[in-house]
Amino acid sequence: MSYHRCMASGNPRFLTLPSLEAGGEVFHGFWTRGGREFLPSSTAPALRVDRVITGIQVHGDGIAVIREEADLATVKSRPFDALLTDRSETAIGVYTADCAPLWLFDPHHRAVGAVHAGWRGTVRRIAGKAVAAMTAHFGTRPSDLLAAIGPAIGPCCYEVGREVLDQMPQALTRWDTAVFPLNGEKARLDLQKANRLQLQEAGIPSDRIGVLPLCTSCRRDLFHSYRGERGKKGQMLNFIMLTNGLKTPPSPALPPSRGEEQGGGKF
Repeated sequence: MSYHRCMASGNPRFLTLPSLEAGGEVFHGFWTRGGREFLPSSTAPALRVDRVITGIQVHGDGIAVIREEADLATVKSRPFDALLTDRSETAIGVYTADCAPLWLFDPHHRAVGAVHAGWRGTVRRIAGKAVAAMTAHFGTRPSDLLAAIGPAIGPCCYEVGREVLDQMPQALTRWDTAVFPLNGEKARLDLQKANRLQLQEAGIPSDRIGVLPLCTSCRRDLFHSYRGERGKKGQMLNFIMLTNGLKTPPSPALPPSRGEEQGGGKF
């Protein structure tokens, strides 16, 4: 899988999947722990992304639709783990630190979605519900969507117990293909694959779903990891925005990742 790096001071500030930005209609990024500096505010006014709209994340399946200015107050006052919008130059995002960030882009109706999917959101089928909500609100055909799944904890590091395993059949028809049994009551869960399969079950063709296959726990030089850092607070902001068709939009003035540590490292 190919991906681009926006570099700052020798470290990757954020990562992008080129397939999602074809045509220059979408600007997105998966933030890293190395990209903590504010970018110059002079780059923000043209795209109005001096801040990114995020919901109150509770590992649920709440979905907010942002079409008018009045919708912003709702986003700030109620729990939402997915945001959808058809407003140009309105950046939406989710915070992650092992959970999977998912992007949805409808190039025909010009709408985007940002989804926060941990195991609880995956069990609640938040990815599929977000696709259905885009159909209901924007007229989206799932087969037209482009999707991307960003860095998340991988099956190499994500060991789960019965609390998770007993609920996985709710998440997927083929749930066992994303679970790798260990001895006893434990197994390893592939969160990215589970959500990829959920998006496919929702009607998105597999060749229109990009995955950035980096494990947040393995790559703590690049990412904050709740499990890898034993619950120490630190999160990355991931963002997506509809542009006005600019081929190379300027970098947004985004807030830094949550947390105090500065990381480095190379790919």
